[in-house]
Amino acid sequence: ARAEQFLPWHLNPLVRNAQVRPNWIDDGDRFWYERQTRDGTEIVLVDPRTGECSPLPDGDEKETLVKAGQDGSEGDRLAATLTHGLISPDGRWALSGRDSNLVLRAMESGEERALTQDGELAHAYGKSPDSNTFAVTARVAGIPLPPMAIWSPDSRRILTSRLDERRVEELHLLQSAPPDGSARPVLHTYRYAMAADEQIPHAELIVLDVESGKRVDADWPPIPAPLLSPIELQHAWWSDDGTRVYFIDLARGCQSCRLCELDVATGAVRLILEERNDTYLELNPTTWAQPNVRILGGGEEIIWFSERDGWGHLYLYDGQTGELENQITSGEWLVRDIIRVDEAGRQVFFTAGGREAGRNPYFRHLYRVSLDGGEPVLLTPVDADHEFNGRPAPQFAAFLGGNAGPDTLSPDGNYLVDRW
Repeated sequence: ARAEQFLPWHLNPLVRNAQVRPNWIDDGDRFWYERQTRDGTEIVLVDPRTGECSPLPDGDEKETLVKAGQDGSEGDRLAATLTHGLISPDGRWALSGRDSNLVLRAMESGEERALTQDGELAHAYGKSPDSNTFAVTARVAGIPLPPMAIWSPDSRRILTSRLDERRVEELHLLQSAPPDGSARPVLHTYRYAMAADEQIPHAELIVLDVESGKRVDADWPPIPAPLLSPIELQHAWWSDDGTRVYFIDLARGCQSCRLCELDVATGAVRLILEERNDTYLELNPTTWAQPNVRILGGGEEIIWFSERDGWGHLYLYDGQTGELENQITSGEWLVRDIIRVDEAGRQVFFTAGGREAGRNPYFRHLYRVSLDGGEPVLLTPVDADHEFNGRPAPQFAAFLGGNAGPDTLSPDGNYLVDRW
């Protein structure tokens, strides 16, 4: 009972201002945040150049800033997605799943049309695997899960997957105390692959054209999806110009990992690079976190995370030949997350732990280093755990933009809000 008092839902109402969530304005010259007081909340405007903080009085400027911040928040995006479906970047369309298929709805007129029609219960479009054990929870709670899909930046296409669970064996849950108070237990059946089972879920990558309805299948074998789809894992994403999709094919057992490029017009797939190991491979030391992989210069270079030297570090590859150019970071310490890449300045901002002697290796610190290697610059010198962009739940990561949450770095990269 004493431990339970410190669970988030008990503790959070008792603690004010545990986080500063910056909302950057004027291209990063200022930011505002919401501050809790004994009497409610106030909006504080901050000038990072001088450190001046001033409560913003009621008026038009305050209303405009607050509305802009709310419209862009991950909470509002999540609420809109659960209500309307997966909304396109231009706001014109909403994508939903229905009866194992995908349905597109025009936001203005409400008109609907099916993008797929051959979906089946165990061979569905945009579905998350039952084996993540959330399927029954969502079904019982009536949670309308959004389809596992990603809109292209220009809102012209949709990347999704078709999940094949047809050969996966079933498991059963017995709800002995139904919420309606009835005495008869309720049986819930779902598909779950055991560790030794031969058959596991697989995901087939598909690109759908919004206007024409044209479908392009990736010319690549289905990707193992034992717990989450590639889209949920953030193992698939669009190029900036919307002409290509990059995806990661992580083999069952996680001893082989391939980075590929999909031409969305033809379905042709190019293998860019591959890493193999006799032991477990991962692209981020935190389970289900966004992979530490970044495509630079429209595909000219690639940042890749590897533990090949015994520690998790960043490597730079030629995106056309797949050849290693150089190791970006090295040493007996661990890279945690890529926070941002400054391509023009050829620098990467990342978090790491265990680099400074005598400090808790689980404390996260922010660093900056040249893509060409060299000594990283410590940006958070205080001996503490430093918090940066927060992560959404895996089921919602794809449409919340990966490391969703307040961006602690200003848009121009000149300032950092350090929460520690």
